[in-house]
Formats: sequence, C-alpha cells, structure tokens
Amino acid sequence: IMFNARIEAPLVARLTTRAEILVGGDRPDLRHLFSAAGMKTHAADAASAWSKLLINLNNAICALTHRTFSDLFGGEPALMECFIRVLDEAVAVLEAAGKPYAMPVPVPYPVYRFFLRHGHGLPLWIARRKNGLSDQAHPSMRADLEAHRPTEVDYLNGAIVDLAREHGRRAPVNATLVALVHRREAHPDAPDLSPAALLDALNNAPLEARTSA
Repeated sequence: IMFNARIEAPLVARLTTRAEILVGGDRPDLRHLFSAAGMKTHAADAASAWSKLLINLNNAICALTHRTFSDLFGGEPALMECFIRVLDEAVAVLEAAGKPYAMPVPVPYPVYRFFLRHGHGLPLWIARRKNGLSDQAHPSMRADLEAHRPTEVDYLNGAIVDLAREHGRRAPVNATLVALVHRREAHPDAPDLSPAALLDALNNAPLEARTSA
C-alpha cells in the first residue's frame, strides 16, 4: 500500500496523496475486491518496483532542501533540474542493467523528461490528477530528517548506486545525494540546502563523493 500522509495533531492524520494498492501475482479477483471498494489498485509486475523507485528518487531532493512535491513539480526550476539529473542517471543505469521500468504516464522517458522541463505546470497537474497530490505533501525522508531519524536513502538512491556498481558503472549524482543525506543525518542541525546549492553540488561533486557512496 503506497501513500503519503502527515500527522497534524495527536490522533489526527491526513493523507496528502491518494492511497494505491499494488497486488502481487496474477490475482484479478483480489484486485477487483479492492477496486470495487473504491481503492486504486494496480497489478505488481516486474517493472513495478523500479518504476516506484524512480519516482521516489526525488525524496532526497525535497528532504535536503525542505521542499514539498509541489515545489519540485510546479514551482522551482533548480529543483526540477536536480530531479532530471537524478532521473537521467538512474534510467541509464536501469537500461544498462536490463531492468524493466515505466514512467508515471505511459510515454518513453525522453518524452516524460521533456514534459518535466517544459511542461509549464503539466507534471504538477498530472501528479494531482493521478495521485491526489496535495500542496503540503512532502516525502517521509524530510520528516525523518526533521525528527533526527535514519532515512531510507540507501534503499532509494543507494539502490541505483549499487546497481551501477554491479554492472561496472558509476552513479555519481545519486551517490552524491546519498552522501549528502548521510551527512545531514550525522549533523541534524545543519541548515537546509537551497535548490541552487543542491544543483551545484550535483554538478560539481568531488571525486571522492562520486565514488565512495
């Protein structure tokens, strides 16, 4: 079950994205059971895990800059450029490794990338329409940093770094994000990065950051 939510008060939580249920295996009866109750349901296939991970690669970007998904998809060009850099690298790694994936809308990645950069609000409209995204929605990784908890960055951006290494490649952009998040975990009171500063870090990561994560 995939969803984003925020705690607004004791015993009060509010969904900030529409909940979706992924059902593994060939179980149309089970999918029908959930969908008939009004729940958004998908079959989990070989591409589902990597497809979900691709979108979640933006979590570290929002966490380090203390921004929302709406900021990324609808308002701050530097944030979007960070996300495009991360996606470019991740898609190249997945394709080199022969891993199946799909984008949030049924178009090839170059088309999706074009809309991210030139869509003039279209990516945000799609996120609101498809996922019920609210203006306040932000990744759990941001909440983890705020609460001084360990994050799941090793299982998101770190998974791309590991997959690249397994196939004799490097993933310096995602490795830099992993290193920056771990640095913030170790220094929770450090100031947030501005979108421009994060983009600069991704463009000019030192060699050790590119290879050590």
